[in-house]
Amino acid sequence: TDPVLKMVCMGENNQVEEEIRFNGSVSEWAGGGGGGGGATYIFKMENGRYIPLLIAAGGGGRAYRAKANVIQPERLESNATVPGTNGKSGAAGGGGGWSDHTTLPWAGKSLLEGGAGGESCPQAKKKWGWETKGGFGGGGGGCSSGGGGGGYIGKWYTY
Repeated sequence: TDPVLKMVCMGENNQVEEEIRFNGSVSEWAGGGGGGGGATYIFKMENGRYIPLLIAAGGGGRAYRAKANVIQPERLESNATVPGTNGKSGAAGGGGGWSDHTTLPWAGKSLLEGGAGGESCPQAKKKWGWETKGGFGGGGGGCSSGGGGGGYIGKWYTY
């Protein structure tokens, strides 16, 4: 195992934060974030159409942090003007919803696309072979930030 990767996993290395601080983005030292959890969907078929009854969203993956002993409380987005877009949330993949569509491999797929979890971001796979895929049910793949949890994020359409 790469000794630098081990230090990142243990929270003893701040290469990721340093690259963000100097460059404003992560291109080389990506990785360390977990994949998002998949959603649980309960639905019925009615006249050949899927009708959602209950959707329990998956949790977001934990982001990489240099200091393992600093725990930030989880916060939910409370701003209703933030659009529910899949896979456009930065380096980590967004969670898949009921019927949304994305072509980004790190974004979780919607239930109607099969609900597969997203891949890890390309930078993390290239540098260290970091594989933190999102969970079944549309969890987004991890990067330095955690992948988004799967769940309903778009308009409701029946199919």
